[in-house]
Amino acid sequence: MTLDELISEEVQKLSALKIYKNGLMQQLFPHEGEAVPKLRLSKYLKADDWKKRKVSDLLTRSTKPVDVEVEAAYREIGIRSHGKGIFHKGAVRGKSLGDKRVFWVEPSALVVNIVFAWEQAIAVTSKAEKGMIASHRFPMYKEKVGKCDVNFIKYFFLTKKGKELLGVASPGGAGRNKTLGQKSFESLEFFTPDCVEEQAEIARCLLSVDETIAIQTERIDALRSQRKGLMQHLFPVLKEAQE
Repeated sequence: MTLDELISEEVQKLSALKIYKNGLMQQLFPHEGEAVPKLRLSKYLKADDWKKRKVSDLLTRSTKPVDVEVEAAYREIGIRSHGKGIFHKGAVRGKSLGDKRVFWVEPSALVVNIVFAWEQAIAVTSKAEKGMIASHRFPMYKEKVGKCDVNFIKYFFLTKKGKELLGVASPGGAGRNKTLGQKSFESLEFFTPDCVEEQAEIARCLLSVDETIAIQTERIDALRSQRKGLMQHLFPVLKEAQE
């Protein structure tokens, strides 16, 4: 098998994983007009139907303003659309932030990009963001104790129904005119199980698939880097032969 053939095979595996995840999400969350998902974890088969709850019943807004020091270094976060996670911007001095309102990033918080929420620019923060900051365009929400699992909430908003609701809370035209109304977001209602552990198990199931996808993506990137290195090594030899 050639390197190109191996890369093609691994890309197909990645595509299959993404299709599997999409199908799994459709099974783990209720369809329109239903109060339970098609696929329910065995230990919860006899549990009560899921109930509609507002975002404000499950999460609480968290704000820790940064008292910016002009000579201190800060790193901001950004959020990719389509549920592709958080990225870290380069470090900048406080003076370059100007009058921008910024807040300390909280760990294990649901964070939304209000400009592209309608494109599912939503994620959960981790220890990797410790000490970083976010602008006012990235509101953060923490779990209300005993009410929800924050990763479950994230995955709900990555479903078709979740995207629809984010669009409802983001009125306006296309692009930057479709800004998420934070009060509207907090008023959104959707079905969740009473048991927080059931929410957590659903989230862990999907997180496991995401980890497998990440590993497969890294494998493909490594193979492509290897191919690039081989090509760069080959072409100078060809050039020398021509000379």
